[in-house]
Amino acid sequence: MLRPMPGDLILFARALSVCPTEQMPDTARQLLAEATMADRYRRAVGKAHPTLGDGSLVGRIMREDLPVLTRADTPEFLIALRIVAETVLNHTVT
Repeated sequence: MLRPMPGDLILFARALSVCPTEQMPDTARQLLAEATMADRYRRAVGKAHPTLGDGSLVGRIMREDLPVLTRADTPEFLIALRIVAETVLNHTVT
């Protein structure tokens, strides 16, 4: 997966914020895995994956229906942002 930019993490949290809290970690890992698969595809074929994007996190997240972010202090968004940070950190370290 291409290295995420700070704004990508906000988009990622927006996508997760509509999931039930108990599903957020699994969904986050799945989205990261799909971005990684898309990056491998892009490197092998030379173009973006038709359904998973260009190998960037934002490329994968933008294929989701994102909720409008009206406030950044809602419990759902803040929990999602914490899970995003933990998931990206674990994905990067491992």
